[in-house]
Amino acid sequence: MRRYFGPEILPMWRWRDGSQLADGDRVAEIRLQRADRIVLAQRNDVDGAGDVAFEVLVGCAADDECEGAAWAPVYNVIDLLRALTGELMNDDFEGRADLEGQYADAVRA
Repeated sequence: MRRYFGPEILPMWRWRDGSQLADGDRVAEIRLQRADRIVLAQRNDVDGAGDVAFEVLVGCAADDECEGAAWAPVYNVIDLLRALTGELMNDDFEGRADLEGQYADAVRA
């Protein structure tokens, strides 16, 4: 967690032990002032090589009538801010995933 988001996040970070919100993966929340919080899931072995990734719980951006929530990938503290402000909900994650795959292929070559 510290490697992704920096040591400044640690005092606000709390694991939600026993949470089933992320299909068995560990769930944490970052508590901010007042009632603001960011809920994250720690995804293990995301690439088959044992690497860890994080996803943040965001509102559904599909349409105005959608009342559900979705998990969106986060890579750094800027993504956490974008999740908090609602800006992350409008990202094109499919295109982003393709770019990540292309980067991974280039690094392996």
